[in-house]
Amino acid sequence: MQTISYRKLVRLLRRNKTDINVEPGRAKGSHRLLVRANPDGSKCTYPVPFHGNQTPIPPRMLKDIIERFKLPRNIFDR
Repeated sequence: MQTISYRKLVRLLRRNKTDINVEPGRAKGSHRLLVRANPDGSKCTYPVPFHGNQTPIPPRMLKDIIERFKLPRNIFDR
């Protein structure tokens, strides 16, 4: 897994039809919040840094996103 841009992260999440939404106004500072509603009514969230569309998202953060949202391991390998 390699570093990808914020724009590519959002594009891959949308292309793979995940039900994860980006909520720009809810996180602190220059972060965006990835949010997914769980079947039991609770929400799963993860803050992602945003300093423009080319903000690099490091591999460790991508692994955390995969674990938090229970995504397929190869979702970011494209």
